[in-house]
Amino acid sequence: MKRAAASLLPKINIFPYIPQVEIPAFFGKSKSVEHFEQVITRGPPFTLEDLPAYIDALKNLKSGINDREFLLEKLLILMSRLPDDSVFAKQLQISVIGILYKDLPHPPCSFLKAPVTTPPPSSSSVPYIFRSADGSNYAMSVPNLGQAGQPYARSVPSTHVSSCHPLPDPGEVFDTLLRRRQNDFVPHPGGLSSLFFAFADLIIHSIFDTNSRDWTINDASSYLDLSIIYGHNEEQVDSIRKKDGTGHIWEDAFADKRLLFMPPSVGALAVLFSRHHNYVASKILSLNERGTLACPTTLQEAQRTAQCAEIFHRARLVNTAFFMQIILTDYVGGILGLVRDGLTWRLDPLQEFREQTHDVSQRGAGNAVSLEFNMLYRWHSALSRQDEAWIERTFKVIIPGRDPSSITVEEFKAAVRTDSAQMPDIRSWTFGGLAREEDGRFSDADIARILQDATADRACAFRARGVPAVMRIVEILGMEQARAWGACSLNEFRYFIGLKPYKSFSEWNPDPEIYTAAERLYGDIENLELHVGLQAEETKPPIPGAGLCPGYTISRAILADAVCLTRGDRFLTVDFTPFNLTTWGYEHCMVNKVDGSYGGMLTKLLFHMLPDHYPAGSVYAHFPFLSPEFLASSMAKAPRSAGIRHLYDWDRPLTVQQAALVTPDMKVVRGYERRLSNLHMPPRIRNEAIRKPISDKVAEYTASTSHFAHLTSELIRKRRQADHRVDIIEILNLLPVYWVGDIMVGLPLMDESSSQVTPELWYKAFFSIAHYLFLNDNPAYDWTLCQKAIRSTQLIKFYLESHLNRLSNGILSINGICDLLFSNHLSSHKGEVFLSEVLKVTQQASIEEIASCLFEEIIPSAALFSVVIASVVKYYMHTQDDAFVLECQDKGSEQRPAILQYICKALSKSSAFVTTWTVYI
Repeated sequence: MKRAAASLLPKINIFPYIPQVEIPAFFGKSKSVEHFEQVITRGPPFTLEDLPAYIDALKNLKSGINDREFLLEKLLILMSRLPDDSVFAKQLQISVIGILYKDLPHPPCSFLKAPVTTPPPSSSSVPYIFRSADGSNYAMSVPNLGQAGQPYARSVPSTHVSSCHPLPDPGEVFDTLLRRRQNDFVPHPGGLSSLFFAFADLIIHSIFDTNSRDWTINDASSYLDLSIIYGHNEEQVDSIRKKDGTGHIWEDAFADKRLLFMPPSVGALAVLFSRHHNYVASKILSLNERGTLACPTTLQEAQRTAQCAEIFHRARLVNTAFFMQIILTDYVGGILGLVRDGLTWRLDPLQEFREQTHDVSQRGAGNAVSLEFNMLYRWHSALSRQDEAWIERTFKVIIPGRDPSSITVEEFKAAVRTDSAQMPDIRSWTFGGLAREEDGRFSDADIARILQDATADRACAFRARGVPAVMRIVEILGMEQARAWGACSLNEFRYFIGLKPYKSFSEWNPDPEIYTAAERLYGDIENLELHVGLQAEETKPPIPGAGLCPGYTISRAILADAVCLTRGDRFLTVDFTPFNLTTWGYEHCMVNKVDGSYGGMLTKLLFHMLPDHYPAGSVYAHFPFLSPEFLASSMAKAPRSAGIRHLYDWDRPLTVQQAALVTPDMKVVRGYERRLSNLHMPPRIRNEAIRKPISDKVAEYTASTSHFAHLTSELIRKRRQADHRVDIIEILNLLPVYWVGDIMVGLPLMDESSSQVTPELWYKAFFSIAHYLFLNDNPAYDWTLCQKAIRSTQLIKFYLESHLNRLSNGILSINGICDLLFSNHLSSHKGEVFLSEVLKVTQQASIEEIASCLFEEIIPSAALFSVVIASVVKYYMHTQDDAFVLECQDKGSEQRPAILQYICKALSKSSAFVTTWTVYI
C-alpha cells in the first residue's frame, strides 16, 4: 500500500488555496482565559510609566505634544497588545486613523503654482473601472487632483522672517551636519535590512518625480499606483504592454528609468512586481470567472485588443492592491516594530467607519503629495555599506575621474541627462550587472541572490552625520530645491502636525557637537530649515512601537502620510472589491495573519515568484525586511518565540549550484523529515532502537487485508440502516479512521449527537497531517498547513499518551482515571491489545517516545490510504474490467502481485483529488 500511495502523490492536484480544515480544540477556552493568554503573550498594554505621555497629551493637545514622552508609541502598544476582539482597541484605532488622516487638508489648500484644470479624458467607454495612466479621475469630485504633471501641494505656508541671518551654504551644511565620516557605520538599531529601504525607494519614487526643468511640478501621480512599473503617461504604459490579448507586460519590464541608478535590490523588487502582474493576468484569463474571456488566438483583432485591455487593467488593480497590502503589513509593520516584536496587529487606514456625528468617514477622496513630504523621505543616512559601495561605483561610471565631493549641481544634472538619453529600448534595460536571457527575463537565481544579499545586509542607523559622502551632491540639490520652494522651517512643520516646537538646538539634538555646529550655522532654532532639521534630528530608540527609529518628527509625520496615501485612493478603498479585482484577485490580496510572518505579504510574493529559491520556513522569505542575525538575537530574547523558533530555517537558501548537489530523492526525504520534526514540540531526535520494534508490530497488525474488508462491510451495513443509498467514497474516507481509532490507537469514536470528537473530525485531523507532510508543494502555504497539522497532532497524541499511561500504570492510577474521563468511553479490547503489545517491546522507552513513534508509523499515511483506495474504486466503478473483478473475487489473492498491478493502473489514470467524489452503491 505504501508503494501505491507513493505512486499516487504526483497525480494529486493541489488547489490554489488551502482547504479550510478546522480542528476545534477539544477543551474549549472561555473568552476571559483567551484574553488573559493574549495579554501574557504580547505583554502589558498599559503600565503606570505610560501616564506622563497621556497627561502631557491632555494638557498640550492644542499647543503641541511633547513627542519625547512617546505618546504615539504608547497608543500603538495599547492597540496592538489588547485582545483581538477588544471593542476599546477598535474604537481607539478609528480615532487614531481619523486624527492622522486629518493631519492634512483634503483637498490641499495651496500648491506651488496653479494646478492644471483641463478636464481629463473620460473613462466611461468601458464597463469596468481602471487606473488611468496619469492618475487622472482618481478623485471623482476633483478629477485632476494628484494627477501626474500637477504642481506639488504646500501643506505648511511659511511665515517666518529671518532677515538678519541668511541661510548657510548647502555644501557647508552637508559637511558639518549630514556627512558620514569614513568607516563610521552604525547598524540600524531596529535590525532593518537594506531590502526594507529598497522597498521604501519603490514607494517614494511611485509618488515623487520632480520635473528636472520645473521643480514645482511632480511628474508622478500622488497615488501608490506602481507607476514605477507601469509608467505615468499613456506612452510609457504602451511601451511595457504586449497587447497580445493576455493582458501581459513585457518580461521583467518596468517603466521608471530612475530605478537603474539605484542599488540593484530596488530593480530586483521592481522585477517581482512586473512578474506578479503577469502571474495575476494569467490567473484572470485562465479562471475566466464571468465567462467573457477567450483564448486570444480565437478572437478578432478588435476583440483581442478589448480583452487585453480589460485583463491588463484588472491585473493592475490586483497588483497595486497587493503592493498596498505589503506597505500596510510588512513596511508599516517594520516602521512600528510590530514584526520585530512578533505582533500580528496592524493599523488599518482603509477601514470604513462613521464619525461621531454619524457622517461617513471620508475615503477615496483623492490625494496630492506635498513638498514637505518630499523632503521627509530623504533617507540616505540609512544606506548600508553594500549600497554605499555600489553608489560610489555608479558615480565613477556616470562622472568618471571626479571626486563626488567636488561635483557641482549643473555637472550632476548634465551627467544624468546624458546617461538617460543613451537608454536602450525598455525591454533591454538591465541593472546590477545582470544580463537578460533569450526570453527577456532575468535569471531567477540572480534576482534571488540580489534580494537575499539585501536581506542579509543590515541598514545603517538614522542620525546626524550619517549620510554617505558620495550623496553630497544629491543632498545639496535637495536643499536647493527646498529653498526654491519656500519651504517652512522645522518648527513650523512640527507645530502644523501637532508637536511641540523646539526652544533650542540642544532640545532638537542633545549631542553637543551637533547642536553647537547647527547653532553656528543657523543662529536661531527658528531658522533651522526643514530638510536639514529632519535629517539631523535626535532619533528615536528601538522601543516597542518604534522600529524605523528616524528623527522624532519624521516618525510622527510618516504615519499621517501613510494613512492619507492609502485612505485617499479610491482604488484601495471604495473600489477595492471582488467585482473590480475578480473574486480570485480580491482574495489573493487578503492577509493571512498565521502565515509565519505575522501577516506579511511580501513573504507570499517571494514564495510565488521565486519558489525554487525561497524554501518553506526560510527567514529570508518570512522576514525579508529584518536582518537574520538581528532577528535570531531578538527571538532568542523573547519568551513567546520559544515555541516557534525551531520551525524556521535560519540558513541562507542554497544557490542553484548548491541545490544541484541535492538529488530529488534527497530533497523529498529531507523535506518530509523536516516537516515531521515540526509536528513535535519540542523537536525530537528519532530513536531507531524504539522505532524498529514499533514498526515491526504495526506491520504485523496490517499484514492482512481481511480486517479491512470486514470493517468496510460493517460500515456499509450500519450506513444502510439509516439510508438505503451509501456513498462508498465517504465510507472509504472513514475506513482508516475506524481502523486506526478502534484497532490501533484507541481514539474515541462518538456519533455527532453525543460528542464533538466524531469520525469525521478525526478524518479531518488525519487529512491535515497528510496534507502538510505529503501534499505540500507550495512554500507559501507551508506554515498555515503546519499549524493545522500541529493542532491535529497534539489532539491525537493527547489521547494516545493517555491510553498508554493507563495501560502502563493501571486504571486506578491518576493517569488511568484521567484517560477514562477525557475519553468518555472504554477503549476497544483490540486497541488495548495492540498498545499493550507495543508497551511490552518498548519497556525502556518513555510514554512520550512511544506515542511519538506510534504516531509517525500510523497516522501520516492514514488519509493517503483513503485517497488511494477511493481512486481505485472510482476508476473501476466506471471501467469494465472483468479480469480485475475475477482477481478480486479470488479469496486467496490479497497478497498476489496482480492486484498491485491493477491498483497502479488505476492510480496512473487518476489525476484529480478524489475525496470529494460521490459514488453511490
